Amino acid sequence: MELLKLDYPERPRILENLIETLGAKSVEYRNKLKCCGGLLRGFSDDLALNLAKEKLANTAKAGADCIATLCPFCFIALDLGQLQIRSKLNETFNMPVLHYSELLSLALGIDPKELALETHKIKADGVVSKILRSR
Repeated sequence: MELLKLDYPERPRILENLIETLGAKSVEYRNKLKCCGGLLRGFSDDLALNLAKEKLANTAKAGADCIATLCPFCFIALDLGQLQIRSKLNETFNMPVLHYSELLSLALGIDPKELALETHKIKADGVVSKILRSR
């Protein structure tokens, strides 16, 4: 960290700072830095689903409107994973998941129709409406 002075490895803030620069609020929640389980998919699916479930439960409990991620594995584990969690673990979260590039595009005024948000497994209509109202 001293060499690059980029971020704090034990408590990184880069994504939170980017999100807050866009006008959104980054919500603190239990085990925020814990893995979502995405890298375990295909190797230990049960563990991957339980890690994703824990992250979804913690974000919901903290009152988050959505989850923003930079990682494609996190996106899949937390978006598609919600369908699998509903099917296999009988729990429903309906927590929209946005990739940071989608959040940035919305903040810059890109039409949501151009972002193919309808391909998300968990619909983001509510959070997108909230973003559009705040512009």
